[in-house]
Amino acid sequence: MSNQDGRVVINIDSNASKVARDFQNLTNDTSKYERILRNVAGTSNATLPIYDKIRAKLKEQQAAANSSWAWLDTKTGKKCEYKKINVSNAKKLYDYFEKNIKRNERYIFVFQPHYGSGHVVQVSKKLNGSIRFYDPQNGESYDENYLKSVRYRLNFKNISIGESPKILRIDDKELNIEMLNEIIEPTKNKP
Repeated sequence: MSNQDGRVVINIDSNASKVARDFQNLTNDTSKYERILRNVAGTSNATLPIYDKIRAKLKEQQAAANSSWAWLDTKTGKKCEYKKINVSNAKKLYDYFEKNIKRNERYIFVFQPHYGSGHVVQVSKKLNGSIRFYDPQNGESYDENYLKSVRYRLNFKNISIGESPKILRIDDKELNIEMLNEIIEPTKNKP
């Protein structure tokens, strides 16, 4: 505040009370954190088995999230793995599909779209030689323009950003019934 002659007047009592309140709040917070630390001290070794169980469960969930494991190689009986496609744009990816996909073959195509975290569609070659993308979630089919929705892996100097699109041929594979039984629940019929 200032008085009538322009000098600044400081209310020391008011400021001292505010500083005292701030120190009291700091003391209270410090005491609270010290109590928490005392309660936690010595328990870290006891909680390790719990963290190990959580870590194991997370690994199981990550494995279940690998949709390629829903398929088994018919020759070896082993779980299948996706093949990464290292391309930088839609044109190169479409060229890859035209060159590598044969008629009567069916593939799963996994990619990161611009609008989300991940998506899976089926890919096949039509009789006229063009590539067909089929999305079983909505029942729609798409042409090569669909590849514009793919987020491609970016490489800059020694840094890579994003995930490469992946593919797996499935018309010559068996379903992994054991895995599917773990992650799929039957529908419950309503009366």
